[in-house]
Amino acid sequence: MRRIFLLAAWTALLCAALVVITGGFVFDVGGIRVSSQNPRNPVLFGLAASAAWMLAARGRKERLTEDLGRFAAPGLAASVAAIIVAIGLTYGAFVAGGSDSYGYVSQAEVWATGTFRFDEPLIREFAGRVDRDVFVPLGYSAVDDTGTVVPMYPPGFPIVMAVFHRLAGRDAVFYVVPLLAGVAVLATYLMGTRIGGKAVGLAAAALLAASPPFLFQLTAAPMGDVPVTAWWAIALALGMFHHPGAAFGSGLAVSLAILTRPNLAPLALIPLAPVVWEGVRHRTGLRRAIAWVAIYSAGVIPGCIVIATLHSAWYGSPFTSGYGSLDEIYHWGNALPNLARYPAWIVQSETPLVLLAFAAPLLVSRVENAGSPGAHARGVAVSLVLFVVLVLALYLLYQAFDAWWYLRFMLPAFPPLLVLTSVSIVGLSLRLPQWSRVVLPSTIVAAMMWHGVVYAIDHNVFLARSELKYATAADFVAKRLPPKAAVLSMQHSGSIRYYSGLTTVRFDNIHPEQLDSTLATLADSGYRPYILLETWEVPEFQKRFNGFSPLASLDWPPLVVMREAQIRIYDPADRQGFLAGRPKLTETVP
Repeated sequence: MRRIFLLAAWTALLCAALVVITGGFVFDVGGIRVSSQNPRNPVLFGLAASAAWMLAARGRKERLTEDLGRFAAPGLAASVAAIIVAIGLTYGAFVAGGSDSYGYVSQAEVWATGTFRFDEPLIREFAGRVDRDVFVPLGYSAVDDTGTVVPMYPPGFPIVMAVFHRLAGRDAVFYVVPLLAGVAVLATYLMGTRIGGKAVGLAAAALLAASPPFLFQLTAAPMGDVPVTAWWAIALALGMFHHPGAAFGSGLAVSLAILTRPNLAPLALIPLAPVVWEGVRHRTGLRRAIAWVAIYSAGVIPGCIVIATLHSAWYGSPFTSGYGSLDEIYHWGNALPNLARYPAWIVQSETPLVLLAFAAPLLVSRVENAGSPGAHARGVAVSLVLFVVLVLALYLLYQAFDAWWYLRFMLPAFPPLLVLTSVSIVGLSLRLPQWSRVVLPSTIVAAMMWHGVVYAIDHNVFLARSELKYATAADFVAKRLPPKAAVLSMQHSGSIRYYSGLTTVRFDNIHPEQLDSTLATLADSGYRPYILLETWEVPEFQKRFNGFSPLASLDWPPLVVMREAQIRIYDPADRQGFLAGRPKLTETVP
């Protein structure tokens, strides 16, 4: 029966992954129709079968971690990771749109060419006639009138994307986030097994897979939050292995994490902290601890050197980023709003049970430690708590946002946070009667997962493919506008360049009194100006240029209205004809 339950659990979870990948399936077997259009039921059946398999353990004294340790827990963790990858590939917004995703994807394209030069030739072409900043798309800033521009975003994520670009083509850059999300789940599982055994690892991996901010960044247009989470999870997991090779691997993961999100560099103090602490406590191990720290540092230092070199070259100082200097980014006035919002959002999205994480150092001794001899679970638990607190501290003075999905900044803390939560759940259950030691933690974890998925659905996490409007709009203008069109835009200034190759002009960087002269200069040079705005940008455009240009009113029929994308395209040349009594019919497209 145990084998039947286990087979049923794996089959159900793989079925759920198949439904996610294909969107559902229907077929007939002997006149019986088999249909599955929603992954919810297979997932629930798989969880129930897993619980039944665990409850059917042979022998009253057999421990859960012993039963899980052979092959079932790794298989289930791999299935969870596979489902996460499938969700990312199915629901992910594979698009370079807006500021962040265009900034990362376009930077990756430059790294893939091997030129390492970011150039905007229009700045040189119009030097002295048009303000250089109008030709700089979202995600970049101009350096001088020679055409050199620098990216706002760190290079770690684009460099990884560039590898995929070189190996499998331009579209392969969008596979990085789903694949690293799966890696983050597996690293969380490994982290949990080292501190508390297979049951803790499997629970933590499942909780991360159902975490709303994790799912949000998995399906959103590509940004660096999931990659940096994966690198830190790998670093923490490898840091729990008392082996020189693992220490070096942990250091390399930290290098990639620093290249991806440099402001989190102080977290590099944490992965080997337990090793150092034990070396200090037991002087016989001090020499070995020092050797491992040296090996770990050999992995960390290259990332620090590369990011400091690039920042110096791009921004003039290793301590200045594309977002500005430290005093421009961090302000004491942000501390109280962030301290109120981030913990509240974490509790709301993960349930209050996540606060059990901070009791883990007191409970970890009750949980069977599946680590190697000499691994000290309590010291590891304390270091993970410090890691979580330090992530919050590093963002405490950062700009205060007012939307729950800005938990993406806290995402690197979620793998250790959920590992600690799982430690506490399993540790508390060990004081209960034998039969409930499996039922209660399984029920709690399943309830937390259910809450996470429902929260994600209620907050439209799986609707991120609406971001494909960027590619749709760019494809439309590429087919319908002339080759020398100059598209005035802001939100689409990067995506139109990336997908259509047309010239874009940032209307939000045009001085209000220079709109007419800028358009005239473009026209004199053979460019045909158009204005492309999302619905919410229309009042922004009108407000910016009101009183400076007759075009500010946008009081003539748009050339095109894209209903689903909520985009309007105006031809400035049509306004004069419209006022002269020659109205132009608006084309409306889906």
